Amino acid sequence: MYISFDLLIKIGQVIMIVAACAVLIYLALVFKHLIDTVKETTKTLEVLQRDLEKLESPLETVDAVSKTVDELQASVKKTATSALGVMDDSISHFKERLNKPKASRNMNSFSPSAADVNEEDNSNAEFVPIADLNKQAAQNEVKNEEAGETEIIVIEDDETKE
Repeated sequence: MYISFDLLIKIGQVIMIVAACAVLIYLALVFKHLIDTVKETTKTLEVLQRDLEKLESPLETVDAVSKTVDELQASVKKTATSALGVMDDSISHFKERLNKPKASRNMNSFSPSAADVNEEDNSNAEFVPIADLNKQAAQNEVKNEEAGETEIIVIEDDETKE
């Protein structure tokens, strides 16, 4: 048997052309599928972008609420610390009053005396004895009577009754 190399070369060329066409068709199908996938991905990303924009305002609200809660927590902590300090001062003052000799403390009244208030100048409130308030009320009564108005305010205490 005798085979011509020219015939073999021709058959090889035809097979190579057919194989190249098959590879090109396969690549075209792969690229078409890739282009469709990219289009679908683009649409998905657009939908995702819209959803993220919808979520942006609630997330800003949550952030604002979080900041408010942090500020509230700091304020409550400061208030609680201050209240504990005031309570500690009150307990200390009460202990001091209990430790005083019986003759110097008035067990009928739990309000501080003028001497106690002057000893401790920690409070911002002004201490005015009730007798002085009655004098002020009487003066106001005289002023109101002169103006033609009548308003009587009388504050009584155990000390003023005696």
